[in-house]
Amino acid sequence: MTKAQELGITEFPYKEYDSNNNRIYLEDSNGYWSKSEYNSNNNVIYYENSHGYWSKIEYDSNNNRIYYETSNGVWIKREYDSNNNQIYYENSDGYWSKREYDSNNNRIYSEYSDGYWFKYEYDSNNNEIYYKNSYGFWYKQEFDSNNNRIYFGNSGGI
Repeated sequence: MTKAQELGITEFPYKEYDSNNNRIYLEDSNGYWSKSEYNSNNNVIYYENSHGYWSKIEYDSNNNRIYYETSNGVWIKREYDSNNNQIYYENSDGYWSKREYDSNNNRIYSEYSDGYWFKYEYDSNNNEIYYKNSYGFWYKQEFDSNNNRIYFGNSGGI
C-alpha cells in the first residue's frame, strides 16, 4: 500500500515538504512515488522511487559533492583541497583524474587514467606563460607589465 492510499488521499499529485520547503515525498495517481532526504544545507543526500531506483550523495564540510552512488552500480568519488579545488575524480567505469594547483589556485597539472597529462606555468601576474601536454605539444607566451600578450610560440612553429 502506498502512502497516499494509507492516508486516503484522492487528489494527485500528492506532495509532502520538510520545514525548509524541500519536497520529501511525491506520489501520482498511478501509485508511482519518490522520496528524498536532505542535509542541513538543503542538498539531496538520498533519493528513492517506487521502481526500485535509489541514489545517495555525500558532501564534505565545504558543501562539495564528494560521493555519489546509485542502485545501478554507478558511483563517483571526488576529493577537494582546502581551497575547494577538485584534486581527484574517480568513477565506477575505472576513469580517474588528478589535478594540482599552485598557491594562487591556478591549475598547474592534470593527469588522466588514459595516460594523458598536461601542465601549466604562470607568471607573477597569474598569466599563463607555458603549457605542455603528454602528446609533446607546448606553447609559450610572454606578457608586458599591462598583462598584454607580446609573444606567442608553440611546438607547431606558430
